[in-house]
Amino acid sequence: MVRVEVLVPRDGRAAILKEASRLRRRARDEAGTELEQLYDEAVRRFGPQCLWNASPSRTRDGLRVVADRLRRYGGMDAWKLAARIREELARAP
Repeated sequence: MVRVEVLVPRDGRAAILKEASRLRRRARDEAGTELEQLYDEAVRRFGPQCLWNASPSRTRDGLRVVADRLRRYGGMDAWKLAARIREELARAP
């Protein structure tokens, strides 16, 4: 997300605010979907190996736990998935 400041005619202000709200909502929805897919992939591929004694939630904090455990207990493929999770967490609003 980036802050944008523009000058618009007074009667166009509501339309700009509405569009900005729509764009923020879409970005949050897309980020949430990607994070959910990464969570599911981590559990499916590496659950028994890396998450054997943990039940991380499907929240941002839970995904941080997943990424940490993938790096600690997994091999190179798990490490790469952990990096993707960290990137998405950093990018998500």
